[in-house]
Amino acid sequence: MAFACSKNGYTDSSINLYWIQHVFHPQTKDCAGKRPRLLISDGFAAHESLKVLKYCLANNIIPCRVPSHTSHKLQPCDVGVFSTEDCLSGTSRALLSGWS
Repeated sequence: MAFACSKNGYTDSSINLYWIQHVFHPQTKDCAGKRPRLLISDGFAAHESLKVLKYCLANNIIPCRVPSHTSHKLQPCDVGVFSTEDCLSGTSRALLSGWS
């Protein structure tokens, strides 16, 4: 778990870079092996610094930007990943709940 705080209280590019380096990259690199990883962000300017892009390129991370001010509508994980759970029957849900 990582916590950070900037002087003005908002996230910034250094916090984002730290999170990618110390949370996202370490937790996904072994599972991905040599395959690229997709990092979906909301298009906020702090998520797109040159340092962040260079780090992503060097570590086989593909940054994917959801257009600004649309993440609340698009919700890529809610729509594309987790929505299938809503369609599951009770039996399937019970089987998946024990799977980790």
